[in-house]
Amino acid sequence: MLTKGLYIEKSSGRIWVDGQLRPERLSMREVKFTLHLVAYQGKISPRKESVKAVYETEYESADDQRLDAMVGRIRRKIGDSTHAPRFLFTLHARGHCLKEYSDL
Repeated sequence: MLTKGLYIEKSSGRIWVDGQLRPERLSMREVKFTLHLVAYQGKISPRKESVKAVYETEYESADDQRLDAMVGRIRRKIGDSTHAPRFLFTLHARGHCLKEYSDL
C-alpha cells in the first residue's frame, strides 16, 4: 500500500500510516468512531454526535471520559501525538476531527 496519510481497513481494523502497516488493530468500536469522523471530511464532529454514532445512545456527561479514553487508545495505535497530532484532533469542549485520511 503506497498511500500518504492514514488508512483503516474497515473489516479488520488494520491500520496503515503512510503506506506502512501498524502492528496493532483498532477495535470495531474504534473503527466505527474513526469512520464517523471520516464522514465529517476534516470538520469537527461534536462530542454528542460522536457518542450517538459510536455507542448508539444519547450523550451524558459520563460519556466524556470513555470517549477521551477511546481517543487515547486510537492515537496510541496509529502513532499520533496528543500534543502535536497529525491525524486525530481534539477541540476542547467542541469535539474531534480527523485529517489526512486516505480512503482507497
